[in-house]
Amino acid sequence: MDRAAGNGQRAGGRLRRQASADSLFQALKIVFLVSAFIRLVPLVDICVVLAMSGLGSSLGSVVAGRSPLFARASISMFSVQMITWTGALAAVVIEGISLPFMALVMAALGFTRSLSNIESSVYLMQHAAERVMAGVASLEAFQSLAGCAVGSALGGMLVWLYGTKIAVSFLLIQTTALALFAALIPKLRNQRTLRPPKPPLPPEERRVSLRAAA
Repeated sequence: MDRAAGNGQRAGGRLRRQASADSLFQALKIVFLVSAFIRLVPLVDICVVLAMSGLGSSLGSVVAGRSPLFARASISMFSVQMITWTGALAAVVIEGISLPFMALVMAALGFTRSLSNIESSVYLMQHAAERVMAGVASLEAFQSLAGCAVGSALGGMLVWLYGTKIAVSFLLIQTTALALFAALIPKLRNQRTLRPPKPPLPPEERRVSLRAAA
């Protein structure tokens, strides 16, 4: 596999993982909205909670270039995102959906999502060929929007069929699976690419191969 093909596969994998995370984020928003409407939460409070996700994303965009984690190639922002989301969703399952707590959760999820999206965009700009840059950007936007659409349907279906707690528990399982997958990606890639070098041929076999080639 040449370098361009390898970069293309890694870029595609990043886009698919980010789209999956976007769908889970959108599903959580729908679960919260349905739960809030059932409990007759005031619209102002609902808007404040949802606005916290945007505030977290904006803060992540501001600090992304100054974060020391970006200088360490061994640390993936997607892994940080999934670990944070797993802990946040586990806390929601335990504590339940309360407005002040959900505001903090939305801010944390938006913050780490912004960091991960910026890392993916930087990677694509650095490794995608110029002739396919527009296509890659278009694919990135399409998969993100498709993930949000799927997440909206998924969240609504889960909370309608099983209720709030089971819906959040399902999202927690999916997020944990993504976190484990993100942690295993470097190891799987190293197993495919880091192969032991072939031992050199003995002098006699080398002469025979040279004569055959001649």
